[in-house]
Amino acid sequence: MSKHLNRRIVGMALMACGAYGLLSPGTGQARMGANQPCGNCHTMHNSQDGASVALDSNGDLTATPNKALLIETGCVACHTGTNTVDSGVPYVYDTTAALDLAGGNFHHVNVADANGHNVVGISSADGTLSVAPGGTMTTQLTCASATGCHGDRTVATDQFASVSGAHHGKADNSYMDGSDLVNSYRMLNGVLGIEDLDWEKTNSATDHNQYYGVARNAEGDATSGTISALCADCHGDFHANVTDASTMTNPWIRHPTDFDMDDTDAGSEYRAYGGSGVNAYIPGVPVASNDMSDGVLSAVFGRGDGTAGGDAIVTCVSCHRVHGSPHADMLRWDYSGMIAHGGDASASGGCFACHTTKDDL
Repeated sequence: MSKHLNRRIVGMALMACGAYGLLSPGTGQARMGANQPCGNCHTMHNSQDGASVALDSNGDLTATPNKALLIETGCVACHTGTNTVDSGVPYVYDTTAALDLAGGNFHHVNVADANGHNVVGISSADGTLSVAPGGTMTTQLTCASATGCHGDRTVATDQFASVSGAHHGKADNSYMDGSDLVNSYRMLNGVLGIEDLDWEKTNSATDHNQYYGVARNAEGDATSGTISALCADCHGDFHANVTDASTMTNPWIRHPTDFDMDDTDAGSEYRAYGGSGVNAYIPGVPVASNDMSDGVLSAVFGRGDGTAGGDAIVTCVSCHRVHGSPHADMLRWDYSGMIAHGGDASASGGCFACHTTKDDL
């Protein structure tokens, strides 16, 4: 089954969006808005010097204007390109795989179905699965609208209408409280969090997204506002112990989400996340916090100030990259390389970032 994006779209996307790379990463552009020429994205009349300006889905100039006065035809075109540390736009489809963002890279799903989400305009429908794993959704994903993740998901099919206004909203990395689409984390309507300014192109214990999480003790506990809850809209069976809803404690039948590693004994293996006694935040194996008031955390388990826990919550994105990764099941690491007590230093990290006692070499 063919899985490739029209090469002309890629080329035109690079040309149209290239001006964003002139912005330095310090300009605070988490979203488009300040300091960006309107003409980079929009054409008022689709006419310049007697010729059309807008592009059709094949990347050709067209006399038919695009919605929202856009030069490009949709989400995929403007978010396709080559990521560099100083580029000012998030390319979620980077065919060079030069630099994958925090959410991953849709390029990898065109290498193997299992490596990412099959989104319309980027890849064909999954050749193996016809239903979302752990769920009932049978429609191929889009970027936005009712069949997507971003934007107003009460909008049935119009992706332009679904994300309308969000690109020109908040343009800093302050707390996104989920109160409306503009104030939602990464335009995931209703999701809370703090956005890293460069989408984790550069990252460290003090430079990363801060995810919002909720620790649950029972199946019915509310998780609204979390990324895990959003994932559960399509993958509900993986969100909790649905086979036995009376318990959310050991022994687990599926890897837990919404589980706070703070809520374990001081001597447990999980308490050495980020280094025993240091507990530095690991961007490659992120955990969530139930309190955004302290901003981006550099350490978990009491935030280094002796306060209560609630900042080492396991989420879906702790293990997966939502767009795609080089590994099966969109995992952040090669699961087949995780060998407990394997004596191979190259297999460190990954699962062992949390299950630390299983990685003594």
